[in-house]
Amino acid sequence: FLQGGTYWRVGTGSYLLGHFHAGEVFSRDGRWFLSTTRKEQSRLENRRRGRLCYRGTYEDEIVLEEGVFLSGIEWDGDQPLLAKPDLEGV
Repeated sequence: FLQGGTYWRVGTGSYLLGHFHAGEVFSRDGRWFLSTTRKEQSRLENRRRGRLCYRGTYEDEIVLEEGVFLSGIEWDGDQPLLAKPDLEGV
């Protein structure tokens, strides 16, 4: 992947999927997946509410206790779309 953003290099292209924390894109048996935490979403919600949660504080880190989430990546032509993952055989 490219440095300094949430761009993923897949084959010969780079795609903006969104803001993710600890994200990883991987392929298994021809299907693509994204694993991530909810931390960036939590930070966005806090900013919208005007709630300050400094990085590295308990309030910022508590969302990591929810664990890692998995999304499927489907393709619309050359555009990646996040979708509910099909976990059969994974």
